[in-house]
Amino acid sequence: MDTALADFRVGHKEALEDLLTQFLALLEAAEVVDLRTLLHDGTKIRAVAGKGSLHRRQNLQQRVRQARKVIRELDRKAASEGEAMDERRRVAQARAAREALHRAEAALEKLQRLEEKTAPSRRQDLRVSASEPEARKMKHADGAWAPSYNLQVTTEAQSRMIVGVTVSPAANDLHELKPALEKVNQTCGQLPQRMIVDNGYATRANVEEASSRNVELIAPWKDDAAREAGACALNGRTAKFAPSAFRGEAGSRKLTCPAARRW
Repeated sequence: MDTALADFRVGHKEALEDLLTQFLALLEAAEVVDLRTLLHDGTKIRAVAGKGSLHRRQNLQQRVRQARKVIRELDRKAASEGEAMDERRRVAQARAAREALHRAEAALEKLQRLEEKTAPSRRQDLRVSASEPEARKMKHADGAWAPSYNLQVTTEAQSRMIVGVTVSPAANDLHELKPALEKVNQTCGQLPQRMIVDNGYATRANVEEASSRNVELIAPWKDDAAREAGACALNGRTAKFAPSAFRGEAGSRKLTCPAARRW
């Protein structure tokens, strides 16, 4: 019973989304909602998996090896004991072992994809949940870290009615505007004239994306120091070697870095 609603939602996804589109069209025609101006923001929700399920590459590889060893041992016992072994118990054990192997392999594949997108100097800090590979380690408002998802919600400005929802494993909102616009276009049958967001979406790429779709993006712009700090964090660079720390030389195109080296 606990999963009945979720199962219904997944099983009838297209029909429910079509129903929402029709409902929003009726509300707009009745001037109950105004789809020209939308608000968008993200919030982190904790996954079912606990913090203890997060593992680095070495641990995940060990889990894969252990799961394969268990499967081989179960197969060996089934071949040697034959009918003497309880069939239901054997099937249950084999299913559990194969599920454990599948989860460990999925986590390892997820880690591989993350490593390809991460600077080499930061790869050693990457961890993936062995029970929920799609969840990511995220920091919450209370300062706690936990396997989580990034829930992106778009609402209509007049009534605050939700008109679009997407779920992302991204730890920040930098790249979540484009999927949100695509979801709104799908749900509402049109793009808004303007989208109001917080400064987590205030990037050049998002401004250009919104402009290309004729959507006015309204967001508090980050000051130079905040933008520089974000760029350094994204590229694994310490604040000591931020762009502003490099000094130009009078009459020369050379730069002097904080370590006193000339470039």
